[in-house]
Amino acid sequence: MPLSLSQRAARTVQSEIRTMSIECEKAKGINLAQGVCDTEVPEVALLNPGDEVILFEPYYGYHLNTLVAVEAVPAYVTLKAPDWSFTPLDLQRAVTSRTRGIMLNSPANPSGKVFTREELEVIAEFAKRHDLFVFTDEIYEYFIYEGKHISMATLPGMRERTITLSGYSKTFSITGWRIGYSVCDRKWAQAIAYFHDLVYVCAPAPLQIGVAEGIRKLPEDFYQKISQEYILKRDLLCGTLQEVGLTPSIPKGSYYVLADASSLPGLTSRDKAMSLLEQTGVATVAGSAFYHSDGGENLLRFCFAKTDEELAEACRRLKKLESKKPPTPVASENPNPPSFHLVIEGSEAKAYWLHVAVRSDAALHELDAFLRQTWLECCGHLSAFTIDGHRYSSRPMADVGEAGMDVLVGQVLHPRAKFFYEYDFGSTTELTLTVAAILEPETQREPVQLLARNETPRMSCEICGSTPATLVCSNCAWDGKGWLCAACVSTHRCGTDAVLPVVNSPRVGICSYGGQPEHVR
Repeated sequence: MPLSLSQRAARTVQSEIRTMSIECEKAKGINLAQGVCDTEVPEVALLNPGDEVILFEPYYGYHLNTLVAVEAVPAYVTLKAPDWSFTPLDLQRAVTSRTRGIMLNSPANPSGKVFTREELEVIAEFAKRHDLFVFTDEIYEYFIYEGKHISMATLPGMRERTITLSGYSKTFSITGWRIGYSVCDRKWAQAIAYFHDLVYVCAPAPLQIGVAEGIRKLPEDFYQKISQEYILKRDLLCGTLQEVGLTPSIPKGSYYVLADASSLPGLTSRDKAMSLLEQTGVATVAGSAFYHSDGGENLLRFCFAKTDEELAEACRRLKKLESKKPPTPVASENPNPPSFHLVIEGSEAKAYWLHVAVRSDAALHELDAFLRQTWLECCGHLSAFTIDGHRYSSRPMADVGEAGMDVLVGQVLHPRAKFFYEYDFGSTTELTLTVAAILEPETQREPVQLLARNETPRMSCEICGSTPATLVCSNCAWDGKGWLCAACVSTHRCGTDAVLPVVNSPRVGICSYGGQPEHVR
């Protein structure tokens, strides 16, 4: 169906008050009827009841409620933490024959995500392919800390189908004034203005004049200084949250941050928000306010649009959070637990990298055994994990507060969590490990398994000589041999039983066989 005005728009005419205002302006008269408008209501003019609109979550509640108010149906695309990413397939799964538009917020409330040019191009091509409107809320466009704000309407072919919404509430710190605007193609603008007149009438004229003065007189560096000021606030808050065990997803824009609250007591995010308020006197917004399902139950939203004094006091209060005892091991009730994607980096030997998948119902001792077998080749020595300040050891000493390794991975690890792994490899070595992401829930037979090496293989298959090696023979690797591709592995003299995936680790020979240091990253 081609782009067109909604059935509401076809039945709506300009109000008599507005008509008289226009005529008064033409006559250079004194208008006792009406002022000028602020933020339009484009969804009313462009959507029919039952039309579907793709909405990225975590979403801002106003966007959802606006769609519901005009009887549109939201179709959710859930962004994946910690970078709040999505794929073209996610969009394709959400679209139907009833889809009419996409709601976009960049920089985003509450995640702080700034959509990249590449991501916007994916959305733009998708919108053009399916003939969709894009409603884009860009009110935080000057609150950018990483990357660059790009307006969807500036991309090729997107001016006609993009409805840009913005305003000065955030930029000028006048949130109570509600002075905003929309920019769109002329064919949609008149109908949008009619509905705006019926819903809002106008913003107070003195406030509009004040904003206009700000636009005219404030220098260009005023807008640049916004991000310079707020990045300091962001770093202070995020640093404090990290310190007290509420790991933040670092925002690249806006002035909100979502933090992991799984360490706080409570079954729901509202329970956790109340617990934090009771413990520290710091109020947050429950993550469930930004999801249509249970995706936000372990998240809290913090706002750092505060004075330096207020923010410093909030951080001081947050540091009152009591130290938490190591969790008691419990059985997983989830028959299909999510997988952790661990990026493991040695703090001393930067050549050591590994990607593994760990089921959330696996115990720490299973992760420990995997690391010993696949990576470290030290089977009988001390090893321990230190997570959020608590030490879990293969030989726990209870008198100093250590716990055993029967605790489930899903209880103590979360996205972006950094923790330490100690092992005895002749001398005690400590590695820094990071949880890079949570993968989509999927059936995984092994509690812990290898995913892939960290970078493109640098060795070629020794049999065919042209294909990059993705496998290595553990018998031959110590002599710098045994590098194989999948097509040739069956012809290798040692057979397939001794073959391991190619990863940067001593166990498979990349970092420990002699004579070729140029292959060590």
